[in-house]
Amino acid sequence: MTEALKDESSKVRSAAADALGHFPKDDKALSALIEAASDPDPEVRRSSILSLGRLGSGDAAVEELVRRKLDDPDKLLHSNAIIALALMGKYDDATLPVLADSLASPNESTSKAAARALGAIGPEKPDKVAPLLIKALDDKNSKAAKHALPALRKMKKDASAALPKVAAMFADADASTRSEILDTVAALDEKGDYSLPIFVKSLESDDPIDRKEALLGLLKFKSGWQEFMGPLLKTINDPEVENRMVVIGILKGVANDSDKAASALVTMTDDPDIRVRNSAISGLSQIKTPSGEVLTALTKTVTDKDHRVRMASIGSLKRLGGEVPDKVIPILSDALNQESYDPAKRLIKAALEEIEVNKQGSARKN
Repeated sequence: MTEALKDESSKVRSAAADALGHFPKDDKALSALIEAASDPDPEVRRSSILSLGRLGSGDAAVEELVRRKLDDPDKLLHSNAIIALALMGKYDDATLPVLADSLASPNESTSKAAARALGAIGPEKPDKVAPLLIKALDDKNSKAAKHALPALRKMKKDASAALPKVAAMFADADASTRSEILDTVAALDEKGDYSLPIFVKSLESDDPIDRKEALLGLLKFKSGWQEFMGPLLKTINDPEVENRMVVIGILKGVANDSDKAASALVTMTDDPDIRVRNSAISGLSQIKTPSGEVLTALTKTVTDKDHRVRMASIGSLKRLGGEVPDKVIPILSDALNQESYDPAKRLIKAALEEIEVNKQGSARKN
């Protein structure tokens, strides 16, 4: 990468200078960036200064070099130097508005670097940074609002005052910004007042990423499942396997409290994807009082043609055997009579033995 800093093309040199700042600190890279900070092309100098800010913390020579750029007539280089110093932990309260203004920079590297700096400072000075970031959310003519979101996430509950504005952005946001918004409301909203309506709405999105972000967000608010169970149940056939896996994660957490969740898990034991099927089967084992529907489903899957499904079913029945041994023992016994796969046979026998031992132990206690 350092060799690219010597390329004839200034665009290549600038891209290399920017990229080096995203790698771990390296003496060779640092030396190359120091040299690139005097490149004849302004874009290369601007990129180099930002990368030095990311990599040069604690290095007095780098700090001195960056400070010299504060007197440069290039306004963007001047701004980048302020951002670089902030990334190095060298800032004061007067610096903060400059960082906030840089969120609206048309230069993507500058705006993102400003967001990183504010995200690092925010948890230390929430009373100073949060108002600046909240104000940036009103900027409709640049990407300042989008760049403010990751900085707000770093502040968590200290930035909760931003929630109304963040939530209001969702309806008109593009795909990448919607993803940022979903992540942000999940991080800031401890009760779900703002995030749950957005998550539920996003379950209907045509964008699989929106749906996944929403599902991951709902994992945080499983205790409020009554508010989203209806829309969630519509996602058990989501086209994306990964999304269906997250659905199961939510259903597992509430299946003891919701018969609808338990029934949905039963339905998903017929999923065409083996990972989803086995995850749903595993989820059924978490139900403390399994219904006839649950046991019927496991009776079916424990004799499935795919031995991986059978093995997963045996494991679930073994766990349920601790709760309802008299109902599970006949299922496993019938499965043993039909089983031809030796590892599955051994697993069934071990499960039956353990259930019997536990059953006898419970009887002696009573």
